[in-house]
Amino acid sequence: MPQITALGSFTGIRIGISTVKGLAAPNNINIIPISSLEALAYNVSIDDGHICSIIDAKNNQVYCGIFDKNYDLCTDYIADDINDILPILKDYNNITFVRRRTVSCSRM
Repeated sequence: MPQITALGSFTGIRIGISTVKGLAAPNNINIIPISSLEALAYNVSIDDGHICSIIDAKNNQVYCGIFDKNYDLCTDYIADDINDILPILKDYNNITFVRRRTVSCSRM
């Protein structure tokens, strides 16, 4: 049973996780956590290059994940100022950006 770990209110996350665990335990079903950034990446299909999932954290801060075409995470998740992330992105070519509520916003 998939479980989506999301950024949001702590109480909402606790309720969501408790519900998933309550449904999975009596049925002996494994829980597989998926980050919000990984879930966003799965909205895009590419033949080559990389996918950069971005979530706005306000005040010029973002949460970011860089994935390859097989949806494997290329670096640790990043939570930083957008201007500090741009130099990191230069190490990757043919980047497709994806953000919440928009499937593909641009290519780099």
